[in-house]
Amino acid sequence: MPPPGGNRRLRHLQALPALWHLSFHTVPNLPELLATGHERQYLKQFYDRLAMNPAAYTEADLDFYAGQYAAPGAMRAGFNVYRAFEEDKVDNLRWSAEKGKVRVRAMLLSGEGTFEALGSEEAAREVDEDVRVGKVEGSGHWIAEENPEGFVREVLGFIES
Repeated sequence: MPPPGGNRRLRHLQALPALWHLSFHTVPNLPELLATGHERQYLKQFYDRLAMNPAAYTEADLDFYAGQYAAPGAMRAGFNVYRAFEEDKVDNLRWSAEKGKVRVRAMLLSGEGTFEALGSEEAAREVDEDVRVGKVEGSGHWIAEENPEGFVREVLGFIES
């Protein structure tokens, strides 16, 4: 999902050195060239760097994900998510201008140690009328894997509220 908040927020995130991949993954063909055949190493550096609890990922997990991303076209599909951010941003801003804010209750859930929390609440409130903000302690980017109990607790609390 592209970060909400339009061009200003996306450019801010892309400028953070720890989030270098937001820009790198948009370069045509280069990420595929460099990552193909090195899927496990490429993915592992994200798990090690963006997780607050990297022990949540076992060697078997890494092997599984690397195998999935080694399939023909899989890395390109992953990189294309980032390549679509600019078009998504335009579409989202156009939709918001035409229809106003989303009127469905939404949850913004971040890990305690993630960069995504930077400005996320403000950006979410730009596009949604009713945002509940939650934070999963002891997790970084991959909240469900790093703290499954905390993740479930936050989601159930949102559903039940």
